[in-house]
This record gives sequence, structure tokens and C-alpha cells, in this order.
Amino acid sequence: MSYINIETVKLGCPECTQNIFENPLLFSFEAIDGYKQENGLFEFNFSFDSTLNFKLIDNKKIKLSINDIETKISNNLGMCDEWKEVNLLEYKFCCPHCKKNIVAYNFDPDTDFDLGDLDSQINISEYKSIWHNPKIHKEKIVSSSLDELIQNTAVNLSGKDFLVKCIYVIHDATFKHRGGAEETIAEDYDDMLYQAESSENIEHGVQGISTTIVYAAIQLRD
Repeated sequence: MSYINIETVKLGCPECTQNIFENPLLFSFEAIDGYKQENGLFEFNFSFDSTLNFKLIDNKKIKLSINDIETKISNNLGMCDEWKEVNLLEYKFCCPHCKKNIVAYNFDPDTDFDLGDLDSQINISEYKSIWHNPKIHKEKIVSSSLDELIQNTAVNLSGKDFLVKCIYVIHDATFKHRGGAEETIAEDYDDMLYQAESSENIEHGVQGISTTIVYAAIQLRD
């Protein structure tokens, strides 16, 4: 779908190229889609009475220990320390020069916002250096289970005390724009964006949440 990106209006009307902000501009905006995402890095220590070699992945005792670790991690994840809200904003205004009605967006309106942005969440430098560390990982693989992580771990995993690091990602696609489109006046381009992006009528809910645990690293604890 071809669409007008709101950034183009900085250079003038998309139709006639004239400056639309010679005088204050009446416009409306509405968040028509959106999501909230959170992510955090968590570390867990596990100790066992006897030596375990997690590389023996088919061993019944090892399988039970892996399941137990995953359950404890899932039940003890806390609050994430990073979060952001992303909204698809629709802007409407009439050019004061050519009188054309313009509809513009800050993103491609065909974007599937239900998917979120897992790649950006796990690829910030702090996280990527943990889940993709050539010194301890065989390949560049995002592990969705402890089993996968162990199979991709190149270092020794035989001992009693272990450190497990994981990235917890939350995606919530529920939101609403109370009252629908808002009509206001912008002094310039920056004012137009600020008013839309800071609207208190855009609310993100706590339903429709999907969560992902990326098992980033397992190693013997010093």
C-alpha cells in the first residue's frame, strides 16, 4: 500500500509542496493501532547436591533438572526494566494552499502490530553480547528453551553450581484512543508530532499479552 509518511510534510504539502505551516494549521490525529513492549535481563543461580553434566541431554535426571529450572525461571521473572509504547498515528489536514485533504501516517498502515518487534528487543548491545557470545556459543541462535541453549553451548557444563541468564520479552497489543480522533492546531511540524505522540487519550491495556523467554546463557558459577 502506498502511503504518505508524516515526515514528508516538513518539506511542504505532499500535493503542492507549499509550506503548510505559514500559519497555525488545523489538523486531527488518531492512534489507530499500537502496542506496548517490555524487556529485561534476568539472572538465576542454581545449585545441586551432586555433580550434573548438562551436556548429557538424554539422561532422565538431566531432563528433569532442565524442566525444573525452566519452571522456576518462569515463575520468578520480575518487572522488566525497559519498555516503550509504539502507536500507528493517522494525521488528517487540509492544505491551506491547494485545499487538498491529506492523510498521513508515522508508519506503514499495513504493518502487523500484533507481531511486536522481538528482534529489536533482544538485539540491543547489552543483550546481544550475552545470547550471541562466540566464546560460549556454537552458533548465532536465539534459544527459546534451556534444552536448545545447552545444545548450542560450547563450554563445559559439568558441575554443581550454575548461572542461567535469560531475556524476558513482553508484548501487549491492546490499546485504545479514548474519544477517537482529536482535532487541534499545530504551530509547526514539531508541535504537530508532539501533540499526537503525547496525547493522554491513548491508553495501553494489560490484555492480549504474549510473553517470550529467550534463554541467553548457561555457565558454571565461580
